Amino acid sequence: MNDTKQHIETALSDYITTTFGLGNGGFSCDSNLFEDGYVDSIHLETFFGFIETRFDVLLREDLFFDERITTISGIADIILELREAVT
Repeated sequence: MNDTKQHIETALSDYITTTFGLGNGGFSCDSNLFEDGYVDSIHLETFFGFIETRFDVLLREDLFFDERITTISGIADIILELREAVT
């Protein structure tokens, strides 16, 4: 897949907005998804499952402690790094 960072961010934002019923979102790519209440522990598994399926990556357990996992921008960076490591 040749998704750009912007395409990944848009897909993540759209998923969160649609799946978790946030209307127009009201968040930015740098908002903390967890502290700001956009994604809670109940939705975490679903959200990470979407990421793995949509972007064909495996979120290793150590990535859950990466501070970038809290924002859309950071998650997009992680996805791009995981894809680069495979190629």
